Amino acid sequence: MLAPEVETPSWAEQHEVDDAGYRAQLRYLFERSAFYREKLVAAGFSSAEAAGGLAGITQLPLTEKREIRATCTPDNPFGAHLCATPSEIVRIY
Repeated sequence: MLAPEVETPSWAEQHEVDDAGYRAQLRYLFERSAFYREKLVAAGFSSAEAAGGLAGITQLPLTEKREIRATCTPDNPFGAHLCATPSEIVRIY
């Protein structure tokens, strides 16, 4: 094993780490993306806390490619779903 601390935690330990990361991602989306904030509010989630943790992930709305394409323009090729400022972007895949 290359990284036992990453590869060997118990299910409960890993779930705790993943749940915390998931909640942090939801907070980030609510704070920084009007696109995702509006999408989540429309789905009934008034805040990141209301969306809950990993146990409720199946209740979140999916993002479809057509929604992303609809917000892209020649002046804004990233579209409205971008959650970072252009100066924060290091690499795009």
